[in-house]
Amino acid sequence: MFSPLECLSSMADNATMDHMTTPSREQLKTFWRGIGQRQVRLACGLVLFTYLISHFLNHALGNISLDAMAEGLYYHTRFWQFLPVAIVFYTAVLLHSGLGIWALYQRRQFSWKAMEPLQLALGLSIPLMVASHIIGVRLGLTLYGHEKQYPQELYFFWANQIKTLQISAVLTIAWVHGCIGLYFWLRMKSWFTLAAPWLLAAAVLVPTLALLGFYQAGRAVIALSNDAAWQAANLSQRHVGTPAQGEMLENIIEYFIIGYLG
Repeated sequence: MFSPLECLSSMADNATMDHMTTPSREQLKTFWRGIGQRQVRLACGLVLFTYLISHFLNHALGNISLDAMAEGLYYHTRFWQFLPVAIVFYTAVLLHSGLGIWALYQRRQFSWKAMEPLQLALGLSIPLMVASHIIGVRLGLTLYGHEKQYPQELYFFWANQIKTLQISAVLTIAWVHGCIGLYFWLRMKSWFTLAAPWLLAAAVLVPTLALLGFYQAGRAVIALSNDAAWQAANLSQRHVGTPAQGEMLENIIEYFIIGYLG
């Protein structure tokens, strides 16, 4: 049997527990209600920026050697093509792009802040500039089984100076777009002032190393391409496909660009 004092103590403890659990449920409800377009767009942007960092670090391995790039690409693709990660990544691509277009539609009055139009314009230009690369590699693999990796892509990029400038531009644009988004998100954080110099250093150093690696690897591939044995091993139909397949991929790229602009 419990004494009246023990009963009162137990009731007080139960009331305290109820008081502790009730705010947590309310906070959870408030959290879910607080998720809007900006939060979803930010989350998707963080996923894409993480992919971009991984891709840039892989490019930076070109400063070491082509073999280092190939080794890095193996782990890069193993992670990003792992089915759950791939689902998250492609969902983030679709949502982030769609919300970017929706943001443009909502700003019919054009009451912009300073960097917002720049960020939006850079973001919306990325699909146009990267379509040729993505469709050529990913869709070429899906439809025809093409095995295009760094040797093949670097050869085609550096054999055509326009494509070299295009891929360099899209890398820079994607990085600047992501950095602007991160700045808008982090500038209100209490620790941002202390971290800003380090973040700026990383924002400059990572793309610089990536572009230098892309340049060094491209030079190495062009030098190797003069060897007939290298061409037979890396530019065969199994790697780059037939002219008819290439024409089909070009048509898909053209239709995608027309549809996107529309």
